Amino acid sequence: MTLIVPACNEAAGIDETLSAIAALDYPLDRLAVVLVDDASDDDTVAHLDRWANGRPYAHVLRRAHRDGKPRAVEAAMAITPSSAVLAMCDADIRMRPDYLRRVVAAFADPTVGGAVGYLAPANALATPTASYAAVESWLHQLVTSAGKDRLDLNPPTLGGAPVFRRAALDAIGGLGPAATGDDVRATVALTRAGWRTRFVEDAVADNTVAEKRGAYWHQHARWARDLYATVGAQRTMTAAVPLARRVEAWMLSLGYVDRVVLLAAILLAASAQLPFWVPCAYLAIATLEVIWAIRRAGAGRHMGLLLVRTVTLFPIDVASTVVATLAHLAGASPARSARSPG
Repeated sequence: MTLIVPACNEAAGIDETLSAIAALDYPLDRLAVVLVDDASDDDTVAHLDRWANGRPYAHVLRRAHRDGKPRAVEAAMAITPSSAVLAMCDADIRMRPDYLRRVVAAFADPTVGGAVGYLAPANALATPTASYAAVESWLHQLVTSAGKDRLDLNPPTLGGAPVFRRAALDAIGGLGPAATGDDVRATVALTRAGWRTRFVEDAVADNTVAEKRGAYWHQHARWARDLYATVGAQRTMTAAVPLARRVEAWMLSLGYVDRVVLLAAILLAASAQLPFWVPCAYLAIATLEVIWAIRRAGAGRHMGLLLVRTVTLFPIDVASTVVATLAHLAGASPARSARSPG
């Protein structure tokens, strides 16, 4: 097993991630850690060197030119050709001690090509924006991904700590172009090639969600466009892929388009061209899903606060999705930001 940690200008927080890696209960004789400095401008590499010193299973790879996460991961893969399983950990993720052990257990099934655990928002109450981002994360993971996993519908290997079977990743050509969402593309590519993906809810890693509205806007818009960018991959879906997984892969690529449809429904209802119950029904179902997600996350005691903040921030979610959709249709290139949705 190889754990790859790509980092760029992460000096401020990388030590927490490295400390979490040091506390993993995965057997050291079966673990290699490759820390990749993607041409940082700060002293990230000094932090990586200091941590790797005295740990024979750790290696620091310095990149002379900044090429983004997919290329950094590929460079790490090139120096660990014997690893059958590859794990990745973004520089702001803190894996809990049993994370790798629990996720890797999913690969006992030879049809599984990728798996990911639950990324638990560590700052859900920090600001209204953080609360909204946390609720969105809980909904995507604890409701949507958990449901897909139970229904064998290939939950997305989203987030900052996915694990892949090396043979599966090689078969789909790696993580793909740096200009598109690497984790989203990997999920669609694995599905179209006939592999299964898994969401391992009891494997937990902590992460920090966006706390400022500007950061959330740019992150969310980029996520939406990354999802749209995978539409073209659907055309090469193999005939052996079950119909349900085909449909699910298409729905993943459509991403947040339901927000655009909701806005259109509201406008049509306001102009008396559509019954008001249509957008109201969507909002009612969405509210029930949010309540269930909050309860599943164990945050029920903050239900009132979280619901108020969710209602307040939802228009920003819709607006950023509309802007991202228009930009995608116009053919503009997505700006790189934080990782894809989790």
